[in-house]
Amino acid sequence: SDTAFVAAVWRAALGGGGGSISAFGLQPHQVEETFKAILARFSSDAKTLAALVGPSAEQGHGSSLRLLLERKVDPNAIESRRPALIAAAVAAQPQSVQLLLEFRASLRLRGPPDDGPALHAALGRAASLSEALLPPQGTVGGAGGRGDGPLGGALGGPLGAHSTI
Repeated sequence: SDTAFVAAVWRAALGGGGGSISAFGLQPHQVEETFKAILARFSSDAKTLAALVGPSAEQGHGSSLRLLLERKVDPNAIESRRPALIAAAVAAQPQSVQLLLEFRASLRLRGPPDDGPALHAALGRAASLSEALLPPQGTVGGAGGRGDGPLGGALGGPLGAHSTI
């Protein structure tokens, strides 16, 4: 399908299977131009835009991820059977994890059977991911423990009486 093809092209432009250099050998400005061209062509195609969230999150391409989320593309988009939050967590992309949580990605989504829930994938990765997930020291769920930090909001409300995660 066109959606799968566009997602594959975007993934390759970003670096394919986890590398930081484009599979096409593109320079950073060319990657940005590629994203702008895809966005211009598919700006009204919600399904195609949703398919770009996963690769952007997984590859840590913050500018495209933020732009997609600001355009109200679903932060819980699933591409290649894996929610964007799990893809970012498994790829150890703490900025992507944090951005997805800011836009209310769900920690309750599940990926393929070996991934488990998004929360487990996120917490099971590098310590830098915990910085994206955990509230500032001395608070629970964000400012004043009201659940308005990234983790509290992603769980759907306050974390209650838990002082640690």
